[in-house]
Amino acid sequence: MKALVTEREQLENEAYKLELSLNHVLRQMVESNQFEGLEWDEIEPYLADWSLFQERERRLTALGTEAINEQLSRQIITDLTEANLAEVTQLVQKYERLQWQLQQKQQESQSLLAKIERQQLNCDEIEEKLQDESDQTDVTKAPLIGRGVYVSVGAIIVSVLLATVIHPLFYLMALGALILLFKSYSSYRTKPGKLVESSSTHTEWEKIWQQQCAVLDELQFVKSEHDRTNEGLLEQSEVIWQSLACYAQQAKLSLSPTETDVFLIAFNKRLNEQRHWHQKQAEQKQMTELIMAQNQWLNGLQQVTAAVKDELDWANVPATLDRLLTEQKAYHHQTEAAINARQEKEQLLNNKTRVEATLVRNEEKQAALLAEVNVPDIAAFYQKAEQKRQAETIKTRLMVLQMQVSNNERKALRQFASKTAILKALANLKEQRLTIQKERQIAQKNLLELNHQIQLLTKGEVFADIAHEYFLLKAEVANLSQEWMRYKTAQTIVNEMVERLQAERLPRVLKKASEFLSYLTEGRYYRIDFFADELLVQRQDNFQFKGEELSQGTKEQLYLSIRFAFIEVLESAISLPIIIDDSFVNFDKRRTDLIMKLLDRIKDKQQIIYFTCHAYMKDYLPAEQCLDLTTYRQNDTESEY
Repeated sequence: MKALVTEREQLENEAYKLELSLNHVLRQMVESNQFEGLEWDEIEPYLADWSLFQERERRLTALGTEAINEQLSRQIITDLTEANLAEVTQLVQKYERLQWQLQQKQQESQSLLAKIERQQLNCDEIEEKLQDESDQTDVTKAPLIGRGVYVSVGAIIVSVLLATVIHPLFYLMALGALILLFKSYSSYRTKPGKLVESSSTHTEWEKIWQQQCAVLDELQFVKSEHDRTNEGLLEQSEVIWQSLACYAQQAKLSLSPTETDVFLIAFNKRLNEQRHWHQKQAEQKQMTELIMAQNQWLNGLQQVTAAVKDELDWANVPATLDRLLTEQKAYHHQTEAAINARQEKEQLLNNKTRVEATLVRNEEKQAALLAEVNVPDIAAFYQKAEQKRQAETIKTRLMVLQMQVSNNERKALRQFASKTAILKALANLKEQRLTIQKERQIAQKNLLELNHQIQLLTKGEVFADIAHEYFLLKAEVANLSQEWMRYKTAQTIVNEMVERLQAERLPRVLKKASEFLSYLTEGRYYRIDFFADELLVQRQDNFQFKGEELSQGTKEQLYLSIRFAFIEVLESAISLPIIIDDSFVNFDKRRTDLIMKLLDRIKDKQQIIYFTCHAYMKDYLPAEQCLDLTTYRQNDTESEY
């Protein structure tokens, strides 16, 4: 309502201002009409062409300046055509393509030479091995093993127990001992053994040598084909070069084998110079036509302005035309201003009447609306309307978002705590996609290389030889499968034995090892447990450590305690000497004293053989039980002489 009142006041003010402006325009039109005798309808076509007249003048000036400053040299113009440029471009492209092919062929030839040299070296090496094999004709008999069977059984049991308690790598020792046991047992049952004939080996080497020689012949044939291709490319390049030289001579240009692109640019420039000369000839003809048109336009304008010839200076055409244009614009502007002012005045009066009627109706509607929504004034009404609009906007936005997100997407989004987590997961997925793409490219490259190798292998006798070797290897795989089944059966038996030993003797071993460790550490560590395939050591303050968490010295004391405990527990089943090779070099004097005292206790039940290169270790042993091996070595040397 306030806006309508303001609009009515503005309309009244504007109507008053327009009345004053209209009177001023009419008064000015009467006072400032200097060219009252001119017929503006006849002058307007000429004034409308004034910009065209100026453009023709600028064009004439430019053409005249170019005609004076530019001196065309006919001596560089030759009879060149667009067809010549297209042919030269095609020749240059062919020449560059041939040069690139020659470079590629040269690189391939160098690569083939390197392959031929390597293949020749392979043939020479195989030929030497073939000669060596031909000199060996004796038959070798496999050794026989007897008492080693018992030693192997003991080694299997000890290694399995160590692997169970200390580290799984000891299973490898058990497997090696098991293999040795099977070989010994087989050798024992079949005393004649296996005979290996050298003639079969000689035949295999001879076959490999023939295959390598065939590959060498194929590489040399490919090299000769490359040489013939290079000769053909050189001949084609020479023919194209002669054609380019003829065009360079015709256009008076220089030609260099390494700058064919520069020659092509210069040739195109020379053709453009020829086109430019013909264009200038046409421009000179156009300049003559423009001068005639300008004179015709000026004479017509002077005739229609003869009524005020004393007021106009036709000696200065631009100034005269500018004055006429100014007067024309002023005349039209004043006429249009008077007409517009009258129209605006009428429109403002109509608008004033319409606004007053609208104002009355709006005041009635405003009072009804304020009463309907129960608000005191218009400000409260706008505030309430804005709140409702915001609520509708939020509701609409919520519905749109709910429609955009499916149930599965809602479940997936609940897994993330925030937007940052979603962006982080998206970044991880992008990195995984890049990694997969790289792996795919590598796989595709490997596939192409394998296909190429397959194509090479399927040519000639190489495929037949490889197929023969494949069937031989297939038969060998069948034999190895049978042998693997035997080893698998043995492994099952050994695993059952290990499980039984763990159930029966492991508690005794841990108890005895705890006693040894408590003695060696002087009570600082007093208990060893085995839980979840890990060794746990308990300190005197009841704090437990894993084996790898101990210091190096304590760790060695732990492993020695377990070994000695195994030996003592297995004493009733197997009795073997303990061999120690300078295993205490990392101990300090206190640890060395303790371990040597422990060995002194064990030697009453088990034989101990200790090797050392340190003289101070003799202080821990009786002199009659020490042997100096250097003395025996000197005696053996003297006996040889």
